[in-house]
Amino acid sequence: MNAYPAISFAVRNKTVLRLSITVLSFVAVIYLAFRVSSVEVGVVGVVGGLALYFVLALAFEILQLIYETLVPQL
Repeated sequence: MNAYPAISFAVRNKTVLRLSITVLSFVAVIYLAFRVSSVEVGVVGVVGGLALYFVLALAFEILQLIYETLVPQL
């Protein structure tokens, strides 16, 4: 039985989670940009979404290191 099910799920599905969170943020920002009729919001949102992708990549790599430390491979 796994002692850390949420961490193991995130480590196993890190690519899917990273891409889906980034795409959802892009969709939300594009919707907001159209809703308020502002090009600046769209540009800032796209740049922020790209930054979010790389921040999530780093966070999931750190999470994987922590998981490998907590759960020894048998």
